[in-house]
Amino acid sequence: MQRLYEVHKDEICLNNSHFDHVSLKSGHAGSAEVWKGSFGDEYSSDDWTLLPRKLVPQFHEVPTSFGENRGGETWWPEDVVDELAPEAPGHKTFLYGEYSQDGRYYENCYTKTIPWFEERPWDFYLQP
Repeated sequence: MQRLYEVHKDEICLNNSHFDHVSLKSGHAGSAEVWKGSFGDEYSSDDWTLLPRKLVPQFHEVPTSFGENRGGETWWPEDVVDELAPEAPGHKTFLYGEYSQDGRYYENCYTKTIPWFEERPWDFYLQP
């Protein structure tokens, strides 16, 4: 992916293309490799995310777990009560449950850990 990005940037310079607004981010969500980017010009752009098929349902349910900004939506998954300390790097752990009748504590609680996108430094693949 890094090489594709470099080739595209070279083509932009050689052809005086108007699609000069290019971004590329690499990272991981859990142990899965994830790539995000956009191509466009000063008036419009298209964002894309490349991820393993097993993470597609999560991408649709919790788009913020991959750094997607969808306006005023909450960044937590639906029905989450609180965020806990992560159980592993590249993950977030959430507490699910219901408020008690008097609203002072939670009942029927359980935790769920999901992969969470962590961006790598721009020079990650250049390091020996």
